[in-house]
Amino acid sequence: MTNSRNSNRLSTHAGIALLLVCIHGFGCAFLNTFYNARTAYRTARREHTRLLRTSPDSAAELPPEITDQYERAIVKSAKVLEVYPKQKKWHDDALFLMGRAAFYKGEMPHAIRRFRRLQREFPASPYIPESYLYLGKAYLGNDNLVKADETFQFVMEHYPELNDNEEVTLLMAQVAIKREGKAQAIALLENTLASVRTPEKKMEILLQIARLYMDLGRFEKATSVLESAPRRKKSPELLFQIDFALLSCHGALRKDTKALALADRMLKNRQYVSHYLEIRLKKGRILVKAGRIDEAVDVFEQITRGTTSPGLRGEAWYELGRIYQHERGDFAKARECYEQAASLATDEEIRETAQTRVRAIDEMDSYRLFLADRMAEKDTTDTTDTASTVTIDTTASPNLTRYKMGEIFWLHLDEPDSALQYFSAITADTAAKDSLQTQALYARAWITLNMKKDTLGADSMFARIIKENPASMFAKKSQQELGIPVTVRTREDSARFAYIEAENRYHEDGDALAATKAYLKVARAYPDMDVAPRSMYAAAWLCDNVLHKNVTARRLYQALCDSFPGSDLCQKEAKPRLQIVEDTLEVLKARRQEEETKPGARPATATANDDPQASGETDRAGEDEADAMLEDGPPADDDAAGKGADAKQAEGRENESSGAVSPASQPGITTRKKSRMPRSRRGGGAAEAQQKKSAGAESPEPETQPSTQDR
Repeated sequence: MTNSRNSNRLSTHAGIALLLVCIHGFGCAFLNTFYNARTAYRTARREHTRLLRTSPDSAAELPPEITDQYERAIVKSAKVLEVYPKQKKWHDDALFLMGRAAFYKGEMPHAIRRFRRLQREFPASPYIPESYLYLGKAYLGNDNLVKADETFQFVMEHYPELNDNEEVTLLMAQVAIKREGKAQAIALLENTLASVRTPEKKMEILLQIARLYMDLGRFEKATSVLESAPRRKKSPELLFQIDFALLSCHGALRKDTKALALADRMLKNRQYVSHYLEIRLKKGRILVKAGRIDEAVDVFEQITRGTTSPGLRGEAWYELGRIYQHERGDFAKARECYEQAASLATDEEIRETAQTRVRAIDEMDSYRLFLADRMAEKDTTDTTDTASTVTIDTTASPNLTRYKMGEIFWLHLDEPDSALQYFSAITADTAAKDSLQTQALYARAWITLNMKKDTLGADSMFARIIKENPASMFAKKSQQELGIPVTVRTREDSARFAYIEAENRYHEDGDALAATKAYLKVARAYPDMDVAPRSMYAAAWLCDNVLHKNVTARRLYQALCDSFPGSDLCQKEAKPRLQIVEDTLEVLKARRQEEETKPGARPATATANDDPQASGETDRAGEDEADAMLEDGPPADDDAAGKGADAKQAEGRENESSGAVSPASQPGITTRKKSRMPRSRRGGGAAEAQQKKSAGAESPEPETQPSTQDR
């Protein structure tokens, strides 16, 4: 505690000096400001230290009454620097106080700046040695491990007295741990044991070494280290941490009798009274592993009846839910427990898992009711309420419903045996669709390999998939699982490569017309896959923004929304563009009618892609062109066909000769930020497409990216 003693001594001397200066009449307002800053800091540190001692888990997020005092210390110290710039004598005190307050408040960048300024502007300050120690801690807290290690090395070389209590060594070990160098950290800590002077410090170092061994899975070694630690009753918190780590080691090594005996001794130790709930929770988990379920339930229920520590009570509810689900098969009771856990647990993973299981059990109940209704004879006089607890697809076949139930057991409820029952029922049903049977067989193989650890059984199922369904995506996945060369090209692969080729027609070749035809060909060939709406939108986008074919674009946008009404491309892209195209056509129609009503004006010649309502001939021409676009791709004599900029120039000449005006310049036409053409996430180069073919890459997620025009 050398640094603490130095700080206290310096603070005492500073307080005496402040009093003497104030007595002599120099700057009492200034001195009062700094006194308030120091008082606020001391108050915050006192409460912070008490919190760390009594509730170390809750100290990660400081309560407002502590952070407010740290902030008051920072503000008052800043006032010393800003309002009294000539009082340089006390500026190093203010900077050091600000840096420490920011550090303990968790504002590491702020603390680093203050300590660096102190070292730069006041190199002779008595606070300099300790400022480097705090600077290293701030770098460590900010995950700047290189700077932290450099700073601690500097302290060891220039101020070795600060390591009298091995504080710097322990900090260097933390750097090694964060660098995933646990073995290095162990060696560093073990080398310091010979120079440790106090039993308390030795307990602290041995505890850290043991925890590192536990992280490495070496529980026997960790047990040996913990059992060699001094037993100082004057350090009850350290003693509890050692015993609790030892309890965890016994549990991990399945030394259940030894672990339970230690837990009972800890529960009789009155110095551990503030940790009784943690000990009981650990004891309950050990009882579950030992198969003593009824005793475990009693322990967990005892915890849930408490009124303090909601986080630990939430964990107890979660453990009860697991018992009722996995051990007793009572899903209704398990759901009640998971619901309580979701509302109380502070552990994010436990809370989210509990929420997921509540939803999964509700969904499972709904599927069970649905299957019962589908499989049983209907009784028209039956008035039993069988309403689902959640909305499900009531048009699904019984086998598809079974597959969804198997997925719930597999992915959300951690019940591999139940999942295998549902998947096996599908693969045994000769009436089930081949595609669903293959999918269920792959699920069985995956569970058998990864959850049941049966490699031979899984390999035989993967081989069966490859033999019976060689062109399916599951055959490809099976080859990957077996570690053999991937030779399968699935329909999904073909769709993806066709989409990439269509992309290349525009983004690399600059041929908008050919790209539009290619996109529509993809949409027609793969209407059941995710490339279909993307391809349809890409074709509509090109007609709208590059080829400037309003009628055709409108028909394609409309066709997209008719075929895929719930897709994001329809709701967020096509519908807004459709409205703009229709507004454009209406304005062009009004302009044409206005021109025709002028004295001596000749009837305007409308192009097929202006207003389809302008005349019967234009209507038929525009609709015929759009139909041709949808059925066979754009007609070869499309009047706006062209490549890249040439297409725009051709369109411009056409508009000029026909008297048409660019939509953006028409009064009354709504314009918006240019929509973007969808591109595959990994780009669309031909070379890349070939690379994906040879590698058997998975289909990329759809993503909207700027077109060549945008770029």
